[in-house]
Amino acid sequence: MANAKPGKIIEKDTKEHLSKEEKVTIRISKNEKNKDETIPVCINGCNYFFKRGETVSVPKTIARILELAGYI
Repeated sequence: MANAKPGKIIEKDTKEHLSKEEKVTIRISKNEKNKDETIPVCINGCNYFFKRGETVSVPKTIARILELAGYI
């Protein structure tokens, strides 16, 4: 791993950690004031994109980020 880029290592470790986490079901409601249909979440290089109005299963950490941001 001497030639690996530090960002890629963090991204890989984060992705692996999130994949092992307990999953929870969430739904981001549609919002008349905010017309953005897609909500992005990025954590250490791991990107998630959620469509408003759809029910999805996500790692607890991602749900917590969305909760703290006021989306759920």
